[in-house]
Amino acid sequence: LAQRLILEDEAFLGYLEYLTYWKQPEYARFITYPHCLYFLELLQNKAFRDQLKDQQFAEYIHTQQFFHWQYLKAKPAAKTATAGGESATPPEQSGAA
Repeated sequence: LAQRLILEDEAFLGYLEYLTYWKQPEYARFITYPHCLYFLELLQNKAFRDQLKDQQFAEYIHTQQFFHWQYLKAKPAAKTATAGGESATPPEQSGAA
C-alpha cells in the first residue's frame, strides 16, 4: 500500500481513521488478531507510513509480525509455574483482581 502510494490518498487515510472505532471495547472483543489494532494506530502516523515505502523496512515489519505470531502459537496455553509454585503470569493478565 505504501509503495503504491495508497497510504497518501486522503480518502484511504479517512477510512483508516474511521476504522479506529474497532479499538472501543464493545467492538474489540470480536477481533481475532488484536495486534492489528496496534498497526492501525501506527498507520495513523505519517512518519510510519513514509517508512513503509522502504522495502527493507516493510520486510522487517513483516518478519517481526511473523515472529510474534510464531511465538504466540508455540507458547503453551497453560500457565507456567515458577519454582516457588506461583503463577508466572502477572495478576493483571491472569484475570485476578
